[in-house]
Amino acid sequence: MAVSLEPTPPDMVLPVNMDSAYGYESVNVESQVRDQYSILNWTRRMLAVRKRHTAFARGTLTVLSHKNHKVFAYLRQDDSDTLLCVANLAASAQAVELDLSQFVGRVPVELHAGGLFPPIGELTYLLTLPPYGFYWFVLTTTADPPAWHSPAPEPLADFVTLVIRRTLAEEVSGLASKLMEHDVLPQYVAMRRWFDLKNQNVKEVRLTNAVDIGDSKGESVLTAVEIKTPVETSHWLLPLGITWEDEQPSLPLAHGLAMARIRRHRRVGLLTDAFALPSFVSRLVASMAESKEIPFDGSIIRLQPTEIGLAKLNGMAHRDDIQWIAAEHANSCLTIGDDAAVKLYRRVLPGIHPEAEMLRYLAARGFTKAPAILGDVVHIAVDGTPTTVAVVVGYISNQGDAWNWIADHLARLLDAHVSPTTVVFSRDDLLADCDALCRAIGRSLGEMHAVLAGHTEDPAFSASIASATDGLHWAAAVKRRIERALDSLGHFESWMREQDRERAQFLSGKREAITSAVDTLAAWAEGAVTTRIHGDFHLGQVLVGGGDAFIIDFEGEPATTIAERRAKASPLRDVAGLLRSIDYAAASLIDREIAGTAPIDVELRDDVISRFRTRASEAFATSYWESLGVQPDARAWSLLMLFLIEKVAYEIAYEAANRPAWIGVPIAGLVRLFERLRVAQVG
Repeated sequence: MAVSLEPTPPDMVLPVNMDSAYGYESVNVESQVRDQYSILNWTRRMLAVRKRHTAFARGTLTVLSHKNHKVFAYLRQDDSDTLLCVANLAASAQAVELDLSQFVGRVPVELHAGGLFPPIGELTYLLTLPPYGFYWFVLTTTADPPAWHSPAPEPLADFVTLVIRRTLAEEVSGLASKLMEHDVLPQYVAMRRWFDLKNQNVKEVRLTNAVDIGDSKGESVLTAVEIKTPVETSHWLLPLGITWEDEQPSLPLAHGLAMARIRRHRRVGLLTDAFALPSFVSRLVASMAESKEIPFDGSIIRLQPTEIGLAKLNGMAHRDDIQWIAAEHANSCLTIGDDAAVKLYRRVLPGIHPEAEMLRYLAARGFTKAPAILGDVVHIAVDGTPTTVAVVVGYISNQGDAWNWIADHLARLLDAHVSPTTVVFSRDDLLADCDALCRAIGRSLGEMHAVLAGHTEDPAFSASIASATDGLHWAAAVKRRIERALDSLGHFESWMREQDRERAQFLSGKREAITSAVDTLAAWAEGAVTTRIHGDFHLGQVLVGGGDAFIIDFEGEPATTIAERRAKASPLRDVAGLLRSIDYAAASLIDREIAGTAPIDVELRDDVISRFRTRASEAFATSYWESLGVQPDARAWSLLMLFLIEKVAYEIAYEAANRPAWIGVPIAGLVRLFERLRVAQVG
């Protein structure tokens, strides 16, 4: 009789997997070897790929910066290969745009199966990845583009051609200026995002100044442009530079911001926004490191470093790790490695600029939750009036701004509760990270306000006490905003939700009660402390990094004058701005109909919104008052309510004119404020 020597399942030390799909009879070495798509054979192929490309093991590693923090992208490079690796760390499909401009013309070849991808162009390279998916590419110069690829059309044919013989500074101050003013600049500025007067017809554009900041070749200049519309005359900064076809490497941003062709003898190139040229940035930083002063028609361009800046700026010239944060915004920004950020102010406004002024003051008093200022570029007019055109600050390593951080966290919170394969944790636990961030923001803001309220001999920063007259002015300003807001609701017709329309009708019927409450709240102004404040504080003005919150962008509300931005006000305006931003972050979930791949439970969503709004607001406010070492009294509560009403009234008018789909957010906010006031009066 034959005796089996194989142990039976009960004799095994550990339980045997008897599952029909994944048990040992289905998943074993023999079956894995036969299946070309098995995990065993996939692993073997991946090991073979790594052996063929030594850059994986011994090449340099460069992490690529981009805006989707759910995707990790990096380069591995050695003498033989340049490898691009992109991994999606999220449980949902993701897209990412990568700046690969240094590899223009190369064709990415996928290493797993040899698939060809479109060649890299001058614009950012778009990739989409499945959940937890990844790509390994070799960026080759020898492979042909895929046959189905259609190259992008050449957009340069419609450009005006400028023929120059002298330096750029001389040409734009001479005959070339007329051609630019009539045929180039009117169309160009109207397309720029930083030009915020697009609702006004441009009648005239005039080049007023062109200053060479020390470019040895004279091919980049600081230029001021005067723009006349039927409503106003404004001044803008437009640095001009040349990128020659036979000299500069491919610069996608410079090409994208080009405004004309340019020719000098046999050389041809593009006239572009010089801020997109590394040579201009290097010259700007080098001139600041030298504390350079450039005379111009009796005035002076002063590039003035701070003491900290003197130590750091010397090594920043001619760096090749420049990253332009965005093609265009209201201002233009870039970073130089992990050392500095440069901001160019596009609209030219005479007067002491609040950002450089605030950063200098805060740094001198040891406040570390804001960027360190390294220097600024100031034009000093003949009469002594300063105009700041650029500022250089220290770089803050971060995980993005607080708005996007919180939005991503709330989305993940909903995903965790609707996925059937995910363990559902306590909602209170999942909101703890948001609470921690809001506490950090409150602490940073409180510490900043404490510094600004401290004793100083500087009249621009010394605290003052509000008078009864100030209270009347505050009340009048808030009531004007309420009138505009309620008038806009009376003419609003694009209601997406019946609930919003009903709330608007309710508010319209409470016009008199709201304005009366404003007078009552503003009566508490007399005796309140006023100081310099941030002035435009919201979650987007906070960077998240190292478990802390850093305050940025001290230039104030863009729609106001320099004098208004520098005026002293109640610090509670900043508090109100952040509280309203928290409300907007919560409301961003309202229209999110799916989380991951499963439908969102409306009751769950509303509960998350309510819990987040309450907890985040309380965490921020509690931490703020604790950092100041005081408890809010009746005056503080009344003035905070006043500024919340002012803020939400502004939001209603803005959303009615610009984003009708969002108008329900401030309407609901004003209803809640009115109810709180009514409860307080009853109490």
